[in-house]
Amino acid sequence: MRNKIKKRWSTVLLFSSAQALFQTGSILVMALSGLVGLEIAPEKSLATLPIAMISVGTVLMMILASLIIKKMGQRKAFLIGTIIGVLAGMLSFYAILKNSFVLFVLGNTLLGVCQAFTQYYRFAAAD
Repeated sequence: MRNKIKKRWSTVLLFSSAQALFQTGSILVMALSGLVGLEIAPEKSLATLPIAMISVGTVLMMILASLIIKKMGQRKAFLIGTIIGVLAGMLSFYAILKNSFVLFVLGNTLLGVCQAFTQYYRFAAAD
């Protein structure tokens, strides 16, 4: 019994830490995406499009992420979300190096997809 309680608290700590790290990263991305967008956008009025696409990616994936979690289980679904997040970061980094606004917008959209999965961490911690 004691071991089971210890495992539950370690799971809660893991999800809480993951949620905190993601929220910190999201704030950093929000702050920097506008600045990067301003530098590489073909038209300065498009500078905040990458930030907007984070929200679009989240909205488009939120219900689907829920269905994936239900079908595949939390562990596999969260791993998929994490892999998408890593790919989003790598794509955004590459886009900045290549000065590609379109790839940067795509990378931010994928980050929104990742965010859809991370929104379910708090429910997983409650379970």
